[in-house]
Amino acid sequence: MSQEDKRALTILEESAELRNGHYEIALPWKVFPPDLPSIKIVADHRLGLLKKRLIKDPELYLKYTSFMEDLFERGHAHRSDGEKKFLCR
Repeated sequence: MSQEDKRALTILEESAELRNGHYEIALPWKVFPPDLPSIKIVADHRLGLLKKRLIKDPELYLKYTSFMEDLFERGHAHRSDGEKKFLCR
């Protein structure tokens, strides 16, 4: 076993914890805390593509808005800007 493998195994063994009937473990990052790149540019691009699709396809827009409203009503998601309507229309 390599030194990295041993270190990863140690992290997993030391962090394993049973919570609410499920085990939780830490991720064995090589560097902690991990230096994760920002994905804002990619997320903004994908949002733009989604807006274009929703504008072009009214049926998809209705299905999408219905799905999102259900998520909001169930408390699985929340609006970050407090708006009641989607901004793509």
